[in-house]
Amino acid sequence: MLRKEDLQKISELKLTGIVNEMTDTQFSNYVQSLNRLIDNLPLYIERLRVYLNAKAYDVLAGDLASIGVILRSLYVEDISKAFLKRVAVLAETEFNDIDHNILEASVESLILLVSSLSIEIQMAAYLNRGTARPIHHTGRHKKARILAVDDALMFLGTLKRLLADAPYNLHCESSGREALQFLETHHQPDIILLDIEMPGMNGYELASELKQRGSKAPIIFITANSAREYVDKAVEAGAAGMLMKPLHVNQLLAKLKEIA
Repeated sequence: MLRKEDLQKISELKLTGIVNEMTDTQFSNYVQSLNRLIDNLPLYIERLRVYLNAKAYDVLAGDLASIGVILRSLYVEDISKAFLKRVAVLAETEFNDIDHNILEASVESLILLVSSLSIEIQMAAYLNRGTARPIHHTGRHKKARILAVDDALMFLGTLKRLLADAPYNLHCESSGREALQFLETHHQPDIILLDIEMPGMNGYELASELKQRGSKAPIIFITANSAREYVDKAVEAGAAGMLMKPLHVNQLLAKLKEIA
């Protein structure tokens, strides 16, 4: 069960001066509404992408508006404004004049924003129950060692660029098998960034194997899907956190700082 203090820590929820004034019943209803958003979000995202691919811009605008209104009712002001701003732009543009590639990038950016929020809320509930792996701090006297595992070489290249000037020692592997081989001959990392969808050995399986081998490094799962089943499995595998792909550098650095 989410607590008021859990939600106030989530910066996207503008609850200062609001949530503490809620009665227990009002807060319970608010949490139920948040959970409905989380449960319905995969369907909302699927619909947005279907309408976008079909170039059904009028229906797309309607769904963007509906999500924006839902977010506004939940005090997710900044993301709500972003959704409704895109609706306003579509309303002012002749559909024949729409640059589809720009619109697609904009919609995917909105999907990333609301999906990241969904993960934050879900993880807050798990951390409150003590289910997720505790945060481990390496201390400020050394650079934290990060092991990143992802079968997408382009993603690993992006990760290297994002962390090029950050105070971390990053090592990358492209499969679970290679990661296990690396760990046999090297120091244990302080943090593991772990993709979920990988061939051969997926992220959940690798996390389980690491745990069996005695690894204590906190795991941040990287995912392109914010559905509950993904978060549930990640928590069962010992996740200390989750981040959405494509990574936003500020979110990545904030999560690493929180853990390391």
